[in-house]
Amino acid sequence: MRRRGKWLLLAVIFFVLACCGWAGWNARQARSDLLQVQGAVSQLQTALEQGNTPLVDEQLPVLRRDLRRAATRTTGWTWAVARHVPVLGRSYSAVARATEAGRVLGDQALPESAAAMDLVRTRAVVRNGRIDLSLLAELERHVQQAATASSKARRLVDSDTSLVLNPVGRAVASARARVDRLDDALTAASKALRLAPSMLGSAEPRRYYVAVQNPAEARATGGLVGAYALFTARNGTITLDHAGTNTELKVATKQVPYDPAAAKTWTDIGSRLAWFDANLTPHFPDAAMNLAGQWQAQSGQVIDGVLALDPLVMGELLKATGPVTLPDGTSITADNVLPFVGHDEYVRYPDVPARKALLSGLAAILFKRVIAPTDSLSTLRAFVRASGSGHLYLWSRHADEQRVIGTGLVGGALPKSSAPYLSVLTQNYSGDKLDYFTKRTVRVTPLDDGFLRVETTLRNTVPLGEPLYVTVRSDRPEPPVPYGQNKTGFSVYGALTSEVRAFLVDGKPQSVLYTHDHGHRIGTVTLELPRNQDVRVVVEISQPRGELTYRQQPLVDPGELDIQVPHRVVGR
Repeated sequence: MRRRGKWLLLAVIFFVLACCGWAGWNARQARSDLLQVQGAVSQLQTALEQGNTPLVDEQLPVLRRDLRRAATRTTGWTWAVARHVPVLGRSYSAVARATEAGRVLGDQALPESAAAMDLVRTRAVVRNGRIDLSLLAELERHVQQAATASSKARRLVDSDTSLVLNPVGRAVASARARVDRLDDALTAASKALRLAPSMLGSAEPRRYYVAVQNPAEARATGGLVGAYALFTARNGTITLDHAGTNTELKVATKQVPYDPAAAKTWTDIGSRLAWFDANLTPHFPDAAMNLAGQWQAQSGQVIDGVLALDPLVMGELLKATGPVTLPDGTSITADNVLPFVGHDEYVRYPDVPARKALLSGLAAILFKRVIAPTDSLSTLRAFVRASGSGHLYLWSRHADEQRVIGTGLVGGALPKSSAPYLSVLTQNYSGDKLDYFTKRTVRVTPLDDGFLRVETTLRNTVPLGEPLYVTVRSDRPEPPVPYGQNKTGFSVYGALTSEVRAFLVDGKPQSVLYTHDHGHRIGTVTLELPRNQDVRVVVEISQPRGELTYRQQPLVDPGELDIQVPHRVVGR
């Protein structure tokens, strides 16, 4: 009896090993298929973004065939047995989930995306100055189905790969990054299309405030509001009512309403009174309500929504619309709009009123081209890219719309979940334009007790000979500081449960202002950044378990980011 049991046990072991061997061979083949397909998916996504219909028509059938083949290799009874083997089973499961995610993309997400693209290519989104709201509804159906499929694929690849074999883990991690990027774009586009009819005035006229931010004077959401515009939407027809500069904006005589959960760090500074401090918080709904409230206090006009953008967004739009020529013949392109807005305008136009008039004129021309595009597909793609960049933000006064907007990157809201979260902010406290020259590196490493070490190095690289408007210290320090020295507010945002136990500047403990912004722990210090010197800030902050979300502040130069824990970065 014992002999028979022994042989039975050996037979079971042999059977399991055989299944694992067969599944292992298929896993290698499936992994090989995945690596080949990743390149094809990347090419197809690029073709979709560029509107290259012939290439999409050529590649999509081949891609779907290859994705199905990879998924087929990871099915069957031998694979089912292998997935339950201790330790090794995790690797088999990871490959199976990744190949199934690829099949979902190939069968559902990418074909629906191609169908939406074909609609935009063959029908005019804007006709006689009016956006076709019925076309937007058709687009939304296709994009929503694509987003549903991409979210399903994301859930399939969103698994812990820490205990899988290294080659498998790397392949799955690469696939996850691509799926995440695709899902972010499709989800944002789906939400935008779902809200578009009502926000474009299908039921009643809507008035919007556009804030053009200049990152040369850094703020949490992108930069000082240097120019602004007002437009009205009526049943798909958009009218530019006014474009102006910040010289027209007034400081409110009484504080505008605000969310009680907002950080006192920012409201005490004066963000509820002064437009130039409205966007010190990274929680864009607060910044938008401040701007809308301050405009209402100044003009009496109720604002239905606020749109904030910066030169990176302007660059995306210029790719679609083509260059803008200023009255003096200067050509503003996708490549030079950031250096022009952030720096060159101050060198070329010392007369402040004339320079500001040029800036508002640039915004007005670009706006008119966007609302009456010659290439609707290119313009739509530009907005999709911008909405996933963390440089374009939107807020609606209407609660049903804001509930949808606030859950995405374009809403710019601080997360409500208790998941790991981190963001490093540098903000201008001196009223100059020296943030154009600030370089920074952020390095995040794990400590042994649930804390992260966040090391940030800042360097002010302003050259000699800059115009006074760029270097002037509006805060008027006493005694006066050397040429080019910048004053910066440095903040670290953590998760809802985070605690800070160390905050060092160049190795020395600091007096830190601690508070909360919508539940998130914040530590803030004020720094002086001398010219051509490094300032190093080290913060030790606790985080809950799980994948870290790092939110990148919109800056002229985001600098180097090195995170040594499992993470995802939102914004760029």
